[in-house]
Amino acid sequence: MGSAQDGTGHDETAALSGGAMDDALAALGFDWDTAYLIEVTEDEEWRARRRDGLGDWMTATGPDELRVEIRRDYAMKPVPRLEPPAGDDLPSADVAEP
Repeated sequence: MGSAQDGTGHDETAALSGGAMDDALAALGFDWDTAYLIEVTEDEEWRARRRDGLGDWMTATGPDELRVEIRRDYAMKPVPRLEPPAGDDLPSADVAEP
């Protein structure tokens, strides 16, 4: 895969390595993982697929470009969100903090 440049002329893929790539993937997941399966391939291709099974993989050269693609897809047809796993809920307002 060739070098990909963002709108500023910087190579977005080369700028992300190791922990930065993990952080960017986690940030995308925080916003979208209940609606999209998001991953980075061994070839450092960023991709996402709707969890409702509609459509194909959306691909991008980096997390910012993929976020734009996800937002565009979601705006055209919102994806039903999965329920968060048990234990990830925030405490209700009537529960006192320890």
